[in-house]
Amino acid sequence: MKRVGKTYPIHDAYAKVTGRAKYVGDIKLNNMAHIAVFFSEIPHGKVLSIDSTKALELDGVIAVLDPFNTTQNKYSRYKTRDEQTVDLTERVFTEHPRFVGDPIAAVVAETEEIARKAVKLIKVEYEEYPYALTAEEALSGKIDNISEKGPISAELNKVYGNENINCEDCVKITTEVDIQGLHHAAMETHACVVDIDFSNDSVIVYSPNQSVFGIRTLISNLFEIPNHKVRIVKTTMGGSFGAKQEWIVEPIAVACALKVKRPVRLVYNREETMVSTISRATMKNKMTSYFTKDGKIKKVEVDVLLNKGAYEGNSIPYIATMLSKYSRAYRFENVVYRGRAVLTNTPVSGAFRGWTAGEAATTIEFNFNEAAKILGIDPVEIRLKNCMLSGEKDIQTGVSLDDINMKECILLGKEKFEWERRKKEKEEFNKKMRDIKEG
Repeated sequence: MKRVGKTYPIHDAYAKVTGRAKYVGDIKLNNMAHIAVFFSEIPHGKVLSIDSTKALELDGVIAVLDPFNTTQNKYSRYKTRDEQTVDLTERVFTEHPRFVGDPIAAVVAETEEIARKAVKLIKVEYEEYPYALTAEEALSGKIDNISEKGPISAELNKVYGNENINCEDCVKITTEVDIQGLHHAAMETHACVVDIDFSNDSVIVYSPNQSVFGIRTLISNLFEIPNHKVRIVKTTMGGSFGAKQEWIVEPIAVACALKVKRPVRLVYNREETMVSTISRATMKNKMTSYFTKDGKIKKVEVDVLLNKGAYEGNSIPYIATMLSKYSRAYRFENVVYRGRAVLTNTPVSGAFRGWTAGEAATTIEFNFNEAAKILGIDPVEIRLKNCMLSGEKDIQTGVSLDDINMKECILLGKEKFEWERRKKEKEEFNKKMRDIKEG
């Protein structure tokens, strides 16, 4: 207990605020080359040909990599351990682009300026396929070749408690919430530097990632390099919020380093990061709750339709994590859950700070507000009737919630917000006004 309750400075805070911290984009190695990526210009199709002649003719260009001269091995951006069962559907460079921003080729050059200039000289001929931008479009059969197993990348159906409990005397409340996608917009964009140690044929990857062992596993398997010859150096991170726990730029940089046998640097600009990495998923959440007349929840049914984007990634844990959020704050003793992650021709979705908590909470709170309105119960009171109390157990895991203090938080919020005064003012306003009402 020597450190509990005391304040200690963050070890790298001074370096960051003074500009002395070194990020991966600041790394400069001898004889280092630079990478620029050619991204798919269409949402779905097949690459018929790639003409990189003019790019290779540009002075300072070292090499151009594409699907036809790079490893054919596949990987999953979310596979962090060998024992994980995950479909391997991605390639370093694809000849079957699934979204605008899917990497198709890369230029390695003496400078970043030359590399970016050369990328614009690459010409790609496509056969375009039908595409779907929403989960509903994908499920309608608009696309049939985005994946070998169809558009649904993961589905989870779970029941906790009694799904057949009698709810005849209950009031049924259904709310549907559209959750919009968001990009993390970390100050530091996605970036990576790779070096090769020729003394022992090992690869050194400098990356501001959230899982050094996950990247090592991926690089080792993808490029068939023994684990002990892959070293991951986690550099100072300029923000992630979940965006850098999947391996997106690292495979490209390693492929380029192995090709040219030189250190390489890849730094995405803001547009490239937004188009080609990951974002929070768009989704439709439908929640049906069954309330007793006095405002207690008897059963909850949840249907989540999640737009996963072009690749499976973390589809299974995404919808599973969403389910876990439906039994932490409120006493949902009987839950029927259906979650589906659907592949579409949009950038891949993934972890976002407070992963699925905000999406679930938004759906639940909208449902509670609607229930309070229909039942004629104060919105605060209906929450107090159903909130979990400290020491109660999570119905899904059986683990005690210990000092959850949900009730105390609601009461404190009620006090600080001056709920009773505001509610009274609203009621008086609505009595006076005929055409305008406050909600």
